[in-house]
Formats: sequence, structure tokens, C-alpha cells
Amino acid sequence: MSYIDRQVSSWTRLSRVLHWIIVALILLQWLESEYMEGLWDATTEGAALNSTIQTFGWVHIVAGTSILVAAVIRLADRINNGRPPYPVNEPRWATLLAKITHVGIYALSLIHI
Repeated sequence: MSYIDRQVSSWTRLSRVLHWIIVALILLQWLESEYMEGLWDATTEGAALNSTIQTFGWVHIVAGTSILVAAVIRLADRINNGRPPYPVNEPRWATLLAKITHVGIYALSLIHI
């Protein structure tokens, strides 16, 4: 049986935990994106960095790397354990939209580097 045929009744605990960790890290990156811009600008222009910009710039980098690692682990978990079925009474367009959205989110999470 291939992983595509494998269906489970719910997401694994690992998948749910990683989902919310990724959400929190993306929110963190969005909230402190200014510092990354400051770190990038100062680094490329050879300007002096203050400790706040440097610290939060690196937090942004570490959070981004953590998102990548968590997304890869979550994708591996999904491949190994399958996914729960879509609700039976869900319209086809909603299922298709969900599939497209999930592929897009994974692509953005894994390729944005």
C-alpha cells in the first residue's frame, strides 16, 4: 500500500504540534521582520549594528530555519502516516481548494529560502 492510499482517522500528534509551532514561528517572523531588514541593510552596507537589530535579526534567521526543519519533518510524517479523509459532505471545489492551498503553503515554506 502506498502512502497515498493510506488513510487515518486524524492527524498525528506530531503533525498537530508541528502545525502550531510553524504558525507561531511564522507569526514571530512577521512581527519582527523589520529587524531582519535592518540586519540585512546594515550588513550589505557595512554599517554598524546595534544589539537589538542584531539579536532580533538572528532570531528571524533561526525562526526561518526552524520553520524549514519543522515543515520537512511534518511532510515526512504525512508521507509515512497518511492524512485523514476530507469530510464526506464537503463540496468538490472546497476539497480542491484545500489541496491547492496546502501545496502552496508547503511550497512557500520550503522554497522561500
